[in-house]
Amino acid sequence: MELNPALTSFTETGLPEIGQLELGGITTHLSHRTMSIDANFYPLGSCTMKYNPKVNEWAAALGGFANLHPMQPEDDCQGALALLYHLRVMLQEIAGLDEVSLHRVPVRMANGRH
Repeated sequence: MELNPALTSFTETGLPEIGQLELGGITTHLSHRTMSIDANFYPLGSCTMKYNPKVNEWAAALGGFANLHPMQPEDDCQGALALLYHLRVMLQEIAGLDEVSLHRVPVRMANGRH
């Protein structure tokens, strides 16, 4: 297999050159910013929760979502179902996929916690 020479040639990016130690400091600083909301301790689920922006926490706490019950009749939660449907369609279009599922897939670390 031969590579296209146009794709393998070096192109100047204009990005600043920094050393490994400085880059390590930058990534550590960024990781501290994403560890938790407002630098508070996260209980169980921290491995997944730390990546949720604060606006998601606010939206999930709205009464229309927070007070939904899995066994609630479909007639009572049409707004939430419509929102999930539109989210699925948008993600499908953005990703260029034939279908997208919003079904929760078990996460490795959180499953073992009780």
